[in-house]
Amino acid sequence: MRGAAIACAVVWISLHLLLAPEHVEEEPYIGLSFVLGAGAFIVAIAYLSERWAWNLGAAICLITCIMLVASRTVGLPGDYKESWNSQAILSLTVSVGFLLVYLVQLQAPKEVQP
Repeated sequence: MRGAAIACAVVWISLHLLLAPEHVEEEPYIGLSFVLGAGAFIVAIAYLSERWAWNLGAAICLITCIMLVASRTVGLPGDYKESWNSQAILSLTVSVGFLLVYLVQLQAPKEVQP
């Protein structure tokens, strides 16, 4: 299970670091949030044996899902509104994937949990 979570996190980190420069030019706060989120996710996967790290990863993914859907429906501050594209679908997919693994980990017996 940890391997699946790490795979989702690595894709999430790679995608957001790849997209950050372009978003810094469009809306600096979005690009900065991508870089900060990637940094926080790196810390989370480094400490994935700890419950707080799982919670941090889940929070990052939940916020990603909310903000991604908002940016494609109602828009974000600065009149920022994007269309659905393959990067958005990939981001949503790996975020939901991490959240599903997180939920499975919550249900695991205490001696198996990280």
